Amino acid sequence: MRDIFMTKTAVESDEAGVFDALGLAFAADPAVRWVWPDPQIYLSHFSSFAKAFGGKAFAYQSAHYVGNYCGAALWLPSNIHPDVEQLISLLQSSGSDQAKKDGLKVFKKMGSYHLN
Repeated sequence: MRDIFMTKTAVESDEAGVFDALGLAFAADPAVRWVWPDPQIYLSHFSSFAKAFGGKAFAYQSAHYVGNYCGAALWLPSNIHPDVEQLISLLQSSGSDQAKKDGLKVFKKMGSYHLN
């Protein structure tokens, strides 16, 4: 029973479980669902979004999960950034019309509040 509460460092073979846990966690997140308001489109693209946004955490041993993927976190070290080109491509190919129109401005503004 104790092991279900232990935080584990995720490795590449844990990607699917980590991305699925994050997909469940962000299913009602207003910003993410603004990009993909349709549930099927959200479910189809969230893992690609999570990989582009925080997938580099696996290479830096800063991807973590709890138990049987009941929770997960992807932390990027200082000066390691999301795959912006992939994020823009994903936004433009699958995002809502409003996200395609205003998404780059929104994400740029959000990024201005993050520390490097």
